[in-house]
Amino acid sequence: MNRLDNTAVFQPNRHQVAMALMYLDPEKNSGEAYRTIKNSSNKFEAIWRFTNAYAINGNLYKAQQQAPNLISAGDKAGFLESTVRGFNLSKTKKKEWDKFKNNELIFSRRFLPYVNDNE
Repeated sequence: MNRLDNTAVFQPNRHQVAMALMYLDPEKNSGEAYRTIKNSSNKFEAIWRFTNAYAINGNLYKAQQQAPNLISAGDKAGFLESTVRGFNLSKTKKKEWDKFKNNELIFSRRFLPYVNDNE
């Protein structure tokens, strides 16, 4: 899966595989995950999840380092939010936070383009 023959074709499965590798073990699989998304377009969402994977494992420095250098302040805030969210997922929730947690957006759905492999 490391080679993309036609870089103009979007392959959403490449992002899913890369994110899964990072959630399994970000220290061990980061090189392979980055190679998997190397020539694909719209890799920003996958890198955002890489941040989350490092933070879940408690490595906040590496999580922060996943953000590209030349991004907007809004994107930087998104990476920081993903870091904090990932770190909080690794902690047990206190009872006094229940009423706030119930109103939190748990899943956000992103548009994933459908690619018909039969054509």
